[in-house]
Amino acid sequence: MKLKSEVLSNVMRIMLTILIAVTLLDFVGSLLFAISESLYMDSFNTVFSMISTIKVVLYFTICLVYLVWIYMVHVDLCQFIDPYPRSPLGALAAMIIPIYSFYGLPSTFSRMGHQLEQHSSTQKLGSRIGSLSAPLIILLLFNIVMNRLLQLNSNEAALFIASDIIALALYMLFLLLTRYISQSLSLLAASDASAEVSQQTNVLGH
Repeated sequence: MKLKSEVLSNVMRIMLTILIAVTLLDFVGSLLFAISESLYMDSFNTVFSMISTIKVVLYFTICLVYLVWIYMVHVDLCQFIDPYPRSPLGALAAMIIPIYSFYGLPSTFSRMGHQLEQHSSTQKLGSRIGSLSAPLIILLLFNIVMNRLLQLNSNEAALFIASDIIALALYMLFLLLTRYISQSLSLLAASDASAEVSQQTNVLGH
């Protein structure tokens, strides 16, 4: 059975990897700004302004792709795990409804991890996914606070550095989640295909 989320999982991994690389470059810019503001403004401001713009555009593009991806992931999960505790639309709502998303986002991955742990082929990956739900919401909250602080004080180099570090950790965590979820779905699909072949063999044997 072909996974509905397979293509988008690959797209997500590629885009997140690029976002991490761009954020690293932005981090270098923040360090240069902290070392010498005048040097940064005279020699590097244009370059790192472009990098920051690319990062913002890429980030919002990934957010849109992510919403479609998480929907498709739950379509796949509902095929292999019956009943699955959260529908594709429910998972989408958990991501986009304000305030509720602070619970919905980590709980989506926590439930996913718990369900995958019940299957021998995905037990370890399920445990890893579930263990990342708490760090995820913590990093998201830190990221929101840091962005708010930057709006209030946009010339503080230390805030830019801290913001880039938190963003890097958050993007790496999402990359890990994407990888673990993609691997888990592939294993579930392989197990399902193997079970179908075994069933057909038994039928033919009789």
